[in-house]
Amino acid sequence: NSEIFSSDAENQCEVFLKEILLNKYDHVFVDKVSDEFSGSCSGLFENGTITELSLYRVNYDETFELKLEATF
Repeated sequence: NSEIFSSDAENQCEVFLKEILLNKYDHVFVDKVSDEFSGSCSGLFENGTITELSLYRVNYDETFELKLEATF
């Protein structure tokens, strides 16, 4: 998958999550992180940390909760 996601929307995390689910992404590359995005979406990322210029694997745990795990 090679989509570019950028959002200035107020509900950035919801838009980001929908983009991942609708496109069935298996990886997400994070280029830049705004304070708003970090504050609203950190719960989706492993250990609650979002690192710029990082690749994340899209995982679903046993309760089908989406978690993004750092791979690079």
